[in-house]
Amino acid sequence: MSQAWHAAALPLQKTFPTLSELLGDSKPQEQQTPEQMLSAMQAWVSATRH
Repeated sequence: MSQAWHAAALPLQKTFPTLSELLGDSKPQEQQTPEQMLSAMQAWVSATRH
């Protein structure tokens, strides 16, 4: 729903906002350890397994 609103509203802008204004502030993420990556992938596999 948000995407539809933005897709309709943005072309109506007189001046297009910068990409950083659209995305907002973001903090750099810490690098994951191999154990964290493995745990995330195992959780994803178990959640998507039929």
